[in-house]
Amino acid sequence: SVTLFFDPDDFRTEVADALSDATGRQVEIAGPLELSVFPWLAVQTGGITMSDATAFGPAPMLSLDNASAAVKMAPLFSGKVEVGNVSVVGLDLNLQVRSDGLTNWDDIVETAGADTDVTPTIESDATSEPLELSIESIKLIDANITYRDGSSGSEYALTNVNVSIGNINPATPTDIDGSLEFRVLPDALSGAASVRTSMSLQDDGGVTLEDLRLDGDINTPTFTDAQSFSWRAQQVHVNTTANTLDINSSAFAFANIEGTLSVMGSGPSDPVSLRGAISVAEFDLNALLTATGSEPLVTADPQALARIRFDAEHALTFESMTLQNVRLVVDDTTLSGSAGIANFASGAVVFDLAGDRIDIDRYLAPADPNAAASTSPDAEVAIPVDMLDGLTAAGQITFEELVTASLPLTDVSVGINVADKRARLHPIKASVLGGQYSGDIRVDTRGAAPTLSVNETVSAIQLGSVASTLFERDNIDGVLNANFKLAGAGVAFGEIARTLAGDVEFSIADAALVGTDIWSDIRRGRALFKRETPPPAPANPRTEFTKMTGTLTVADGIASGDDFFAALPFLQLTGRGRINLATAGLDYKLDARVLEVPDFLDSVSAEELAEYTEAVIPLQVEGSMLAPDISPDVEGWIKNKAKSRLDQELGRLLGGDEEADEEEDLEDQLKRRLLDKLRGN
Repeated sequence: SVTLFFDPDDFRTEVADALSDATGRQVEIAGPLELSVFPWLAVQTGGITMSDATAFGPAPMLSLDNASAAVKMAPLFSGKVEVGNVSVVGLDLNLQVRSDGLTNWDDIVETAGADTDVTPTIESDATSEPLELSIESIKLIDANITYRDGSSGSEYALTNVNVSIGNINPATPTDIDGSLEFRVLPDALSGAASVRTSMSLQDDGGVTLEDLRLDGDINTPTFTDAQSFSWRAQQVHVNTTANTLDINSSAFAFANIEGTLSVMGSGPSDPVSLRGAISVAEFDLNALLTATGSEPLVTADPQALARIRFDAEHALTFESMTLQNVRLVVDDTTLSGSAGIANFASGAVVFDLAGDRIDIDRYLAPADPNAAASTSPDAEVAIPVDMLDGLTAAGQITFEELVTASLPLTDVSVGINVADKRARLHPIKASVLGGQYSGDIRVDTRGAAPTLSVNETVSAIQLGSVASTLFERDNIDGVLNANFKLAGAGVAFGEIARTLAGDVEFSIADAALVGTDIWSDIRRGRALFKRETPPPAPANPRTEFTKMTGTLTVADGIASGDDFFAALPFLQLTGRGRINLATAGLDYKLDARVLEVPDFLDSVSAEELAEYTEAVIPLQVEGSMLAPDISPDVEGWIKNKAKSRLDQELGRLLGGDEEADEEEDLEDQLKRRLLDKLRGN
């Protein structure tokens, strides 16, 4: 034996020096260097350390407990290389990047590059057969690898790494079995993973992995418990020469999510261009949020978001990801179309989705039972400030039917653009309650308080349907056309309503107030004022309007207008007033001008008929927009009418005055005329 004539350990220092020269680092071999020759040429050593770069401190960059390798001697003479077991035990590798970008391996790369100008050559017979290589096994045992990035403060650690690669031979599959634990700081992400597969070398230069099995668990401080994950692939084919990747079918699972994934295209190197399909089985979103430590979404319908599934075809590059033939099912709603990330750097989301039917009310926050009954149910709904921060999105979404606040909208189309903490919904179109809606809604969250502005138009809206559908009332009817240009600020819609400013125009045709009969109210008020027996109330009180128009100026949530006009059979209403947009409260003062006495009045005295002739009757309108309370000011009407007659009579007694100023007060006219009489004029 060769070892009878010399001790391999005598060359330990020379080997360490050679390694030091090759790496430019101080390499030490503390353990014995052992060598055997027959039947195996084997070497084994231990206690190897390699110093770190000077700028990174005294701790070694690399150390290992022991390493060994063996080559069978006899096959070498027939052109075969049969490597036995290669093992590395206790490897500890520390990789570092300073904040200035310097790495602790830069100098090793430079040293290796400096030697590339001397390239050794081996003379060989061109007709000789290539060497046949086989390796019985390669094992990495109890390794630890750490990567620290000083520029970001991140640290990635792989610990307890154990990898076994057996029977490496081009003619037969190679089994691979490995496990490790991982840790990511400062995110405090940790877990463990294991992999098992069979690898084969293909004639096209590619590598095929059969029956790939990846299992593990992952944990973060937010998770309630560590969550398991798995990936199963029947076959994965990688060809680095042709730059292709092919995963025919695979199955994945994480927490309560399960699905399948296929990938094909170019992928192992730049440029990446992958395509395939992904499918996610039905899962409960709130269960996933709870498991991963996030707060579940509290919705009006506690069963909402419990049934979600997803299918799509995907395309992936280094710059973008696109999903085509999307089919997203959320409870009873199905969305289809396309979506994706147009640019990973900016995070810009793009989409074009079409849905069948969705009930938005199900997904809103539940109503507060302690809230005042007069408060609008959406008054405390907050502007989604956090959601808009950092979000960039552009696209369109449509629904065949959308229900919100129990109001059914059909043929809904919404354009969405979000960027720089601003959102714009435009154009918005929908058919609603027999008419049409179009709008332009903008939200700006860049300031101290979010701002909301709207430019909305409704046409041919059936007010009767609005009242019955939204408020379960049947006391109003008509066809509404209106335009709203309003803006306000606040964190919730109730606060915004109190700060609204802008303009409103409206017109209502063929309107009617059910439960209110203005003529009956006028007659009853007159009778009560005169202490007469009031006429009986109509069995079905109703006031019809052929036309109603007005404009409003809005400031601090109060809409004011002085051009209200309404035309009724035999009456004409004009006046001014205010509407509190936050509470829908009314305060209007109107004048009802009698155009002619209705022919439907019966049992009317001549005196009463005379009082209606050319009368102007003040009306006070209070209450809410949905239940207005119209009260005739009969006393003011009678007094004004009596005063008018008195003025006429006094004028007749005192004689006409052609020179009288029309603007002159009646009292001043009387005084002047009396003085003229006394003076004998």
